[in-house]
Amino acid sequence: MKNKRYLLLIALILPILPGTSTIWAKTFDPPLSIGNLLYTENGTITTQRVLSNTGQTENSYSARGILNGTNVTNIATIDVTPSGPGAFLGIGKGVMMTRSGDTATWTSLGVAHVEQGNIVVIGLAIFNGGSSGELASVNNLPVVFKQVINESNNFTTEAWELR
Repeated sequence: MKNKRYLLLIALILPILPGTSTIWAKTFDPPLSIGNLLYTENGTITTQRVLSNTGQTENSYSARGILNGTNVTNIATIDVTPSGPGAFLGIGKGVMMTRSGDTATWTSLGVAHVEQGNIVVIGLAIFNGGSSGELASVNNLPVVFKQVINESNNFTTEAWELR
């Protein structure tokens, strides 16, 4: 029996330029699995603004976390669209930075639902190429994440490497 390989293809529709999208693909040998915890953060949604009369909003946040053993600040903007009663779809982009100025940028796609008064987001993020210095190890790395946002707009996030 031949060894099977899996292709993970993710199309994130991001407003980079009108009519364009970001396509990311990576092959994986079976089994596809979730690896070790790579990132944790605590943060606050700092700004929210309405984008359309359909309920789409833009949420910006700031967080402090630890990425692969390195302290970082993470700032991001997420476009959130209602997708049903108590359900949401979020498409985001952000940048993490160390105190010495090393950076890692990322894009994400998440689905959210309301659970016991909190918003729980499950999603996939991809670190883009070009991460520098202490953060270079996350270049082109996919992660799965869980984020829990409380009623005060404070949140925690955990992310695991996808292998």
